[in-house]
Amino acid sequence: MKWFLVVYFLVGGSWYPGEVIEPDGWSSIEHSTKEECEKRRDFMNEGFDNSDFKGLIKGVCQKESPNSI
Repeated sequence: MKWFLVVYFLVGGSWYPGEVIEPDGWSSIEHSTKEECEKRRDFMNEGFDNSDFKGLIKGVCQKESPNSI
């Protein structure tokens, strides 16, 4: 099963995927396992939590690409 690591941005009180906000560079990344996706998600979120972007950007693992929703 495919898993997608999607970067979400908080804009105007709503969360939007990177594909919508800035498709060049912030598009979702496909992973072959949930575990692999979660490992990369945790690394990403740790970096955001230790930056000025805390609470404004988050990584989420999901079964569907934002492009298919």
